[in-house]
Order: sequence, then structure tokens, then C-alpha cells
Amino acid sequence: MTMKPSFEFLLKDAPNPATARAFVQALVDTGKFARNEKSTICFKVGEPDDYIYLVRKQDLTAVLEDELAVKITGDVGDACWDCLWFMLTSRKHHLPRIGGAWNPDAPLPVRHVAPADRYVRGRDTAR
Repeated sequence: MTMKPSFEFLLKDAPNPATARAFVQALVDTGKFARNEKSTICFKVGEPDDYIYLVRKQDLTAVLEDELAVKITGDVGDACWDCLWFMLTSRKHHLPRIGGAWNPDAPLPVRHVAPADRYVRGRDTAR
């Protein structure tokens, strides 16, 4: 039997950035949280790539209350879910991306080349 990771939330530690960092890291360590190409927070519910979107605080609350990924201990209440939602949404860029890199290689810059008949011996003939 494997133990689910747990995160102790204390309301007095909520303003501390280290708490947000530790919470998001606990979610990343489960391997079930990620973000898609639109930076929407996703939760893995199946294999191989079956995800649900967590777009509202209530979605995250449902996942955490059911202890599907992380067990939340400490000061659990309405304020807890609000703080955890704010912590996750403010640090969602730390979640792994689904499918690797999304942007193809950038095209090479286009060099502006003037028409050959416009310049004669360094003078602009278009005037």
C-alpha cells in the first residue's frame, strides 16, 4: 500500500511564497497535474492522456477533498481552498506541459532587400 503525499496547510503561513512553492511542488511530484497549450490546469484521471480541466476553485476543491492526488491537512476550510486555488493559479507556469514543446521553430528573419533599380551608385532614385 502506497501512502499519498500530504501537504499541511496553515493559514498563518499562507502569505509566505515558500508555502505556495511547496504546495505546487507537492502537486507536481504526484505526476497528475499539468498544463496544456492554453495554460489551463489539467488533472490526469486515466491513462495514457486522459485529463480533466481545473478551471474553477470548485474543481480543485473536489479533487483535493477526495484525496485523489494529495492529502491536505491542517487548517482545512473555505479559506484553505481559496488560498490553495490562488497559490496554484499564480504558479501554474511551474506545472509540466502536456506534450512537450508547443511552438515550432521560429522562422528565420526576413532580410529587407530593396529592388535593384531603386538605388544607383548609393543614391535613392525613387524621389
